[in-house]
Amino acid sequence: MSVLITENFGLDSNYQAMNWFANGELLIKQHKYKSAFNLFDSISLVYPGNGLADEILLRKGNAMFEQGYFQKALDLYIKIIDNYPQEILGDNAMYKIAELYQFNIIDKAKAIETYKKLLVDYPGSLFSDEARKRYRILRGDEIIDDSNPEYRKWNN
Repeated sequence: MSVLITENFGLDSNYQAMNWFANGELLIKQHKYKSAFNLFDSISLVYPGNGLADEILLRKGNAMFEQGYFQKALDLYIKIIDNYPQEILGDNAMYKIAELYQFNIIDKAKAIETYKKLLVDYPGSLFSDEARKRYRILRGDEIIDDSNPEYRKWNN
């Protein structure tokens, strides 16, 4: 949250957009999704080009996911990748897309492709380790049990 505030509160920033964003976040926590989306959409309309655009898409995607609207969530995450690929949330969106394909939409081929794309496009991502594991599992690789004493002996 601190990074979000620091990124979006500059000398030229408008505090109203951040206030609306915070209120939208609260409404999502209260499961008042329609009101939250209206606030988020207001930010985009009143302050076009605002730095919160990728954050808004991620929050809306997460809210759609919470409600079980997996295709709508997927569409919002894809918008982040398409419109803000180099922003800090690019890897978050890519990981969420892969998880949706793996666990909710059940498309193994697309999940494998998306995990691989995350590993290639975002090599420094915090999700890299987990994405690599899931990619290997989906691909059918033999998984090494790192609790095995022999494995630990040679890989510490």
